Amino acid sequence: MPNNIKKDLTLVVVSFNSGKVILDTLSELMEANTCSVIVVDNASTDDSRSLLRDRFPKVSYINLTVNIGYGRAANVALKNIDTDYAVLLNPDVLLSSAALNTIFNRAVRCQEKVAIFSPALKKADHSENGDIFVDYLIGAFLLFRMNALRKVGYFDENFFLFYEEKDLELRLIDNGYKLILQSDIYVEHLKSASTKSSKKIIFLRNWHVAWSNFFYSYKHNIMKYKMSGYLLIIKYGFKAILNKGDKKIKYKARFLGAIAYMKGEKSFLKNGCGQYADKLK
Repeated sequence: MPNNIKKDLTLVVVSFNSGKVILDTLSELMEANTCSVIVVDNASTDDSRSLLRDRFPKVSYINLTVNIGYGRAANVALKNIDTDYAVLLNPDVLLSSAALNTIFNRAVRCQEKVAIFSPALKKADHSENGDIFVDYLIGAFLLFRMNALRKVGYFDENFFLFYEEKDLELRLIDNGYKLILQSDIYVEHLKSASTKSSKKIIFLRNWHVAWSNFFYSYKHNIMKYKMSGYLLIIKYGFKAILNKGDKKIKYKARFLGAIAYMKGEKSFLKNGCGQYADKLK
């Protein structure tokens, strides 16, 4: 029986204070009723929940009580769907129902042992080369074949933010699966538009960039020696001293995140909320 996007695909969007962005980027797709849609709200502190419910009453919502991070929040939905395919989508991706149909149908027709498909999200990746095998796909749009995801496992829940898709993709590749970039299909990614920037956001993001980088690198034996980590920590420290303003915050956060990893600290608080995420309002 041929695959049907309505029955065989679930769209998952993780939102944190992203209601207004979703209205700007995904309204046509969500109103078109192209497939099942689940929005996982990561304990938003604005009016995102009511804003989205009022506009899209047919969408399924999972409302979390604390901000548990991107991969963990995605897993809450992905582990409980029964469709053959799922798309994990950032709120700030300008995706239409027509583009989603094209991407899905191409993926269904593919006979290779592929776990994840994605369109080009950067203009530099957009070409007329069609389907290209790659080693990494940007996490803003990931179309999963769910049988592969269920076999290998979902996102590693040690990550709060960043590197979770690199880790998952590497595990899939190590298990014999492939990744395909549909290079001739371009979908615009607005990048970091899903959450407004602030000094607290800059600190949180960069603390977790460093922590997740260290966790990923040591987990996969990329950073083989502890001394490599300490040298990177020194580099962050010098940059924190030499810079001012937002750059100073950036490198101070990376310095502290790297130190925290080396001291054995987790990326989450005891209540499941990400480090420093409880300070975001």
